[in-house]
Amino acid sequence: MAPTALSNRFINIVAAAHSAVAVIDTGIDYLHPALGGCFGPQCKVAFGYDFVGDDFNQSNINPMPDEDPLDNCSTSAHGTHVAGIVAANATEMTQTGFIPFQSFLGVAPQATLGGYRIFGCAGDTATTDVMTAAIYRAFDDKADIITMSVGGAGAYTESSDAIAAQRVSEKGVYITFSFGNDGSQGLQTDPPDTPNDGCLSPTLNVTGAVVLYAFNNGDECGSAVRCNLAAQAGATGCLIYNVGAIAGSSTIPSGSISMADGLKIIAIVTNNPSAIFTFTNSQGLAPISTGGTPSSFTSIGLTGDLLFKPQISGIGGYVYSTISSFAAEKQRTSNAYATQSGTSMATPYVAGTLALYLAHIGNPGPETVSNGCQTNCRPSFEKVVNLFQSNAMPVNIYSTSLLASVAQQGAGLVNVFQAIQATTSVSPSQLALNDTLRQDTSYTIEVFNLGNKTAVYNIAHSGAALATGLQKGSDQLLGQPIYSADYAIVDIQPTTIELDPGKSGMITLRFQAPCNANAALLPIFSGFINITNNVNDQVAHIPYAGVVGDYKNARILVRNSSSRIVTGILNSNNIYISNTQQENLNLSNGTRVILVTAWASRIVFVEAVSGENQVLPSLATSYGYIYNQPRQTPAFYINLALDSEETDNKSHQYHRVRKKFFDTID
Repeated sequence: MAPTALSNRFINIVAAAHSAVAVIDTGIDYLHPALGGCFGPQCKVAFGYDFVGDDFNQSNINPMPDEDPLDNCSTSAHGTHVAGIVAANATEMTQTGFIPFQSFLGVAPQATLGGYRIFGCAGDTATTDVMTAAIYRAFDDKADIITMSVGGAGAYTESSDAIAAQRVSEKGVYITFSFGNDGSQGLQTDPPDTPNDGCLSPTLNVTGAVVLYAFNNGDECGSAVRCNLAAQAGATGCLIYNVGAIAGSSTIPSGSISMADGLKIIAIVTNNPSAIFTFTNSQGLAPISTGGTPSSFTSIGLTGDLLFKPQISGIGGYVYSTISSFAAEKQRTSNAYATQSGTSMATPYVAGTLALYLAHIGNPGPETVSNGCQTNCRPSFEKVVNLFQSNAMPVNIYSTSLLASVAQQGAGLVNVFQAIQATTSVSPSQLALNDTLRQDTSYTIEVFNLGNKTAVYNIAHSGAALATGLQKGSDQLLGQPIYSADYAIVDIQPTTIELDPGKSGMITLRFQAPCNANAALLPIFSGFINITNNVNDQVAHIPYAGVVGDYKNARILVRNSSSRIVTGILNSNNIYISNTQQENLNLSNGTRVILVTAWASRIVFVEAVSGENQVLPSLATSYGYIYNQPRQTPAFYINLALDSEETDNKSHQYHRVRKKFFDTID
C-alpha cells in the first residue's frame, strides 16, 4: 500500500487558504465521514452536478441530470476513491464501517471538493460532450483545479474535452488528465484488444475448486462476470490476479491478489497439484517493492505528433483511499476503503500537489492570471507546469540502473516540496525534438535564479533508456518496448553559468542521436538536462525526447506481422486475396476488409468504389473507420454486403485512406 498523504512538513507549508478541486468522475459519496459527511457550501464536498443520472449506460445514453452528484450505486466508487486521494481526512474515524486499518490524510486535506458525475451506476460509458460540459461547468463554479481520471491514452488530443481543458487552463484553472493504464500495449498507447480469460463459462471441470483468473486492463469483462460464471460451474471460490479491489461474486468467496502472487500460485500448483493455500482476512501494511519506479501499467508516449505525453508522474500504485459503503458491500470489505492502482490514482495525487502549491501562495483567483494583475497574482498554468516539471524527480526502471524513458515517466515523479522551495526555474521545461530528420540544429534554454543569493549553476546530461518499439521484419509495435543503455550525445554550451538573484541566463543544447540505435525501428531516445545550483544543491531538470529515423516511414497499417493478422481483404473462405488476384463475388458471399493498425493515425477509413472509379449508388460509400487507435488494436472486420441490383458481376476497389503524420494525406 502507498499512503496518499505527504509528510507533515508538506502540510505545515499550507496556509489557511483553501483551494477548490473539481473531480469529474463517477460522482462522490459525500456521506462518507472522511469526506465530510455532507454536501453543500459548508461541507468538504461543497459543489457539483450530476450530468447523467443513475440509469445512464452504454445502452441508454439519454442523460437525466440533476443537482446531486452523489454516487452510492457504482461498484467501483471510482470518483470517491479519487476524491479521497485529493482531500480525505481519515484520521479520527469512529463510525462503524468507516474506520480505516491505517489512518491517513489525502494529499491536500484542507482543499474543498466539487463532484461532477459523468457516469451512471453501471460506470461503463461517458460521452465526450458530457465531459466537455463538465469541464465548463466546473470552471463556471469557480474551481481552482480540475482533475479527470477518465479514459485511456490517445496518440492525438483533438477532442472537444481536450480543447475545453486547454481553454479553461488558459483562464487560470489548473487541470490534470490521466494518460491511461496501457503500459503493456507498447508505444503511443490507447485502449488495447480485449482478452477474455474467464469471460466465457469454464471449459474445465471446476466443481469444488477455487478458480484463478488473470486480469489485464481493457479486458472484455470484469470480475463479477468471471466469478459468477465460476460459481455457476460449481466453483467454491474465485481469485483474480494482477488487479486491485474487485466486485467478485455474490454467491462464492472472491478476492484479488498481485501478479507476483498469482504467478507463484500457478508455479506451485504446477509442481504440486495437491498444494494447500491458507488465506487470512486480516489487513495490514505491506512493503511495495516497486515503489518509486514507473508502474508496469503506465501508458507510454509520445503523441502521434511526437509531442510530450505524459508530462509528469504521480503516485498511482497500490493507493489506499475512500470508497462508498455500497461499493464496500459489493467488494466484501469491512470498511469503506480500498487499495487501487492506476493513472486514475496518480492524476488526483498531482492535482492535490497543485492544491498545496496554490494554498502556499495564498490561492489568488484564476482571474488574476491576466496580464493586468500586478500583485498577488496566480501564475499561469504554463508557468506552474514549468515549475513542477523542472523540479520533478527522474526515476529508474524497476530493478535496473537505467533511467526510465521520458516517454513513460515524463519529467519524473512530482516533488511539490522542491517546487514550493525552488530557487531555479527553466523555460521551456521540456524539449520535444521531433525525429532526427526534422530536429533543430540547436535549442536554447533560459535559466532563472529565483533565490536571494548569487548562484553558480553546473549543467550536465543524464541519458534515459532508449525505447525500441519495433522488431525487424514486423510492422506491428511490440507490447513492451525493448529498453537499452544507448544514449544521445548532448553538447552543452556553456556548462557553467553564474546568475545574480532575479536574473536569467541562456544555455544552448545540440543533440546527436544514440550511436547504436537502428533508425529503421524508430526508437525513442530521451534523457534529462540537469542544472545544479551550487548554493543549495537543488537540481532542476529539463526532459527531452525524440525519435531516431524518419517518422514518415512509420507504418500505420500492418502488412507484416508474426501473428499473421495483417491488413488485407478476405474472400468468403477467410483467405487473404493477393494484390494481383481477382475474386469472383456472388450474391450470397461478400468480402471482408481487415484493418490492423500499428503507429497512430488520426483516422483510417474504408470506401468502396466501382471498377470504373464510380461510387456505388445504392451502397454506403464508407464502411468503417478507426479513430486515433494505434497498435495492438484487434483487427477491424468490415463486412461489405452485396446488393443484387448494383453489384452482381461488377468489380470493385477498396480504398484505405490514412491521415498520417505532419498533416499529410497518404
